[in-house]
Amino acid sequence: MRVCGRYIYIYFEIRQEEEKGETEVIKRKSASFFFSFFFMYSFFFLFLFFLCFFLGVLLPHLNNNNNNKV
Repeated sequence: MRVCGRYIYIYFEIRQEEEKGETEVIKRKSASFFFSFFFMYSFFFLFLFFLCFFLGVLLPHLNNNNNNKV
């Protein structure tokens, strides 16, 4: 929640500077804002992917214990 609050604060800060007409500062801040969002969510989805991969593929393989003997 604190992370979300920080990004919302940065967004409103960008909106206030947009009203003043400081476009160069806005571009720099909005770029860092969207890149930080992108990296945050990319790491989150990467973590979910590896979690699902571990639970779905590795755990059944490790729990097999050679039950397929003829």
